[in-house]
Amino acid sequence: EVVAGHPRVCKHIHLPLQAGNDRILQLMDRTYTKAEYLALVDQVRARCPEIVLTTDIIAGFCSETDAEYADTEDLMRQVEYHSAYIFKYSERKNTIAARKYADDVPDAVKAARVTKLVEFQRGISLKKNREMIGKTVEVLVEGEGKRSSDQWMGRTDGNIVTVFPKTDVGLKPCSLASVRITDATVTTLYGHSA
Repeated sequence: EVVAGHPRVCKHIHLPLQAGNDRILQLMDRTYTKAEYLALVDQVRARCPEIVLTTDIIAGFCSETDAEYADTEDLMRQVEYHSAYIFKYSERKNTIAARKYADDVPDAVKAARVTKLVEFQRGISLKKNREMIGKTVEVLVEGEGKRSSDQWMGRTDGNIVTVFPKTDVGLKPCSLASVRITDATVTTLYGHSA
């Protein structure tokens, strides 16, 4: 409600998934099912259609089968996150998982699953960013661009990194700028002051 209704709150929610299969979620001691998670996503998007969703995903959790991994990919396809932090499962000492379950998914399988998920997510991220081309967005200026002191770098209301030329002399860090998006990559929007 606050994200949807308050103009000073970023329209971005990081909604960790971890896995898209109910058995794996239960082994991870998560308190939700795939259906409950998707219902939450629907509820969030109904209240705030412009929301940018990001997530965390772990591939290769203990005993995860190929079919269970495929459930995660399927959920990613349904939700279409703007970006995702994707990791392969690695056993941590003194955790419940380390005490209760064997780390039995081969490292090569974990690595292949992560690579596939990362590439899949990159395609979704690029598509979503390219949908912004031609739109004018408000950007909170954070500072100079990393590649050039002739550029500003900031973030949209959805927390998407945006880079644009320093043509407006009145801008400075913490200023709001209207930026027309002219290009996009997987991670960044590019534009000009509108």
